[in-house]
Amino acid sequence: MKNRWSNLNLYIKTFVISFVVGLSVSFILLILGLFDLVSLFIPLGIFIGTMISSLSYLIFGKISDMNADDSKKMKMSMAVVFGRLLLLASLVVVDVFMISKLEITLFDPFGFLGAYFFTAIVYGIMFLNVKRSDSKKCE
Repeated sequence: MKNRWSNLNLYIKTFVISFVVGLSVSFILLILGLFDLVSLFIPLGIFIGTMISSLSYLIFGKISDMNADDSKKMKMSMAVVFGRLLLLASLVVVDVFMISKLEITLFDPFGFLGAYFFTAIVYGIMFLNVKRSDSKKCE
C-alpha cells in the first residue's frame, strides 16, 4: 500500500487527504447537529466546499498524468481554476442572497469557504514536504 501511495502524484494525494478529512469533519458535525450542538448548515457547507475543491485537485491530477503537450495541459488547468472560482463565487452569491433577501439558509458560507481553502492548505503543506525531501536527496 505504501508503494501505491508513493507512486501517486501530488494532486491525487491532496485529493485523497482533503476528501477524507472533509467528509470526516462533515460527518462528525452532522452527528453533533442531530443533537443540536451545532447548526446543520455548517456540515453541508463543509461538504460542498470539500467536494468542489477536492474534485478540482483530482482533475488537476488527471490532467498532469495526461499524454499531451504542456500548452494543452496549461489551458485545461486554467479552465479548471476559472470554473472552480466561478462556481465558488456563484454559490456564495446565491447563498448570501438567499440569506439576506429570502431568509433561507442552505449552507454556511464560512464553512463552505473554510473547506474550500483547506484543500489548498493541504496541497501547500504536501508541496513543501516534497521540496524538503527533494533537497535532502540532493545532499
